[in-house]
Amino acid sequence: VSTQSTGFPSPHMSGYLLAGVSAICNGSFAAFAKYPSVVKSGVNPIIFNMYVCLGIFCSSFLTIPFFTYNEYYADKDSAGTTFGFTPLGLISGLLTVIAINFSFLTISVIGLSIGQGVWGGTAIIASFVGGLVTGNTIKSPLVALAIVLLLVGVAGIAGCQEIGAWLGEHGFCAALPADEKGEPFLEKDGPDGRPTTGTELSYCNMENLEGRQSDDRLSALSEPLTKAQPPLTEQAAAPPFSLGVIFALVVGITGGTALIPLHYAADEYIGLVFVPSLGIGCLLVLLAPPFYFTANGTISDMGFEDLKLKQCLLPGLCSGLIWNLGNVASIFAIARVGYAVAYPIFQCALLVSSLWGVFVFKEIKSKQAISVLFGSGLVLISGAIVLGLSVGK
Repeated sequence: VSTQSTGFPSPHMSGYLLAGVSAICNGSFAAFAKYPSVVKSGVNPIIFNMYVCLGIFCSSFLTIPFFTYNEYYADKDSAGTTFGFTPLGLISGLLTVIAINFSFLTISVIGLSIGQGVWGGTAIIASFVGGLVTGNTIKSPLVALAIVLLLVGVAGIAGCQEIGAWLGEHGFCAALPADEKGEPFLEKDGPDGRPTTGTELSYCNMENLEGRQSDDRLSALSEPLTKAQPPLTEQAAAPPFSLGVIFALVVGITGGTALIPLHYAADEYIGLVFVPSLGIGCLLVLLAPPFYFTANGTISDMGFEDLKLKQCLLPGLCSGLIWNLGNVASIFAIARVGYAVAYPIFQCALLVSSLWGVFVFKEIKSKQAISVLFGSGLVLISGAIVLGLSVGK
């Protein structure tokens, strides 16, 4: 089926566009976890993840009416146009389930910023290697530069707050007045709040100082509560940092290779026909929560109200729908530009999720951190563009 006869854009152009759509969807689906009813419910992340995967399963079957367009969608005249099940889709769904579940576990141990950096970088390398295994070829030595740019961009986005704080501590910011001891002037320091003499204090350092002062006040207020806490030896030991890193590596490897089974599927199961099989694989996640809660011994203390169905079911289903929309777009992109090119572009989802955090959820407020975030985002996108020019299908 030629693109000229259908009136669609050229294969490569449409592949890049759909890779971008996939990045937007995959960077947005997790925002439903911060929906007010979900946050207030205090639902266990594993349970919410179950609703997300249920949404993936249900939405997978919405592709069936579009199977007649699958020859164009899969960019292959021999692509199937009727429903069919392949165990390879089951494997992809299982890998997706593992990636989503371990992402929650990673965040609980080492946090979202570090976790995203580790699994994002791992997924880029895993997908690039997987793409080479499944037939992509390197056209230019610039591919090494592309990988470096992608990894630097991911690391910068993940650590934007730490980098911003470091820049502030080392004076890489606009200066505000300070006294000779380096202390910020308050209103009492002069009739107009300005110093009579003094040195310059970075605005970033001012923010850091205010944060430390706030921490000191909070520590003073919470001192009685702190004294009432049991000794550290009596408290449950926190999971080691290395365990969180291992979880993140699992996310990157499974997420970065989740669609590789698609390459080995028979023509009758590729493209849109592959999606329901993947959805059935995701249905296996419904077995994960009982296993998890049984393993940690909390299932006996749980009741029906802990499922938080009223508050969390609909947001979870919508989250799964958005994820699957991105998944459909990613399969479309892979068929046109190859796995090694498409999947690193998908990692721009990290930038999209960061934008949600800045403009909607106000997770990052420091001007320096936001500057690092957007600068790293440009590096990330540059790496994706260079990679697209360096690797061929």
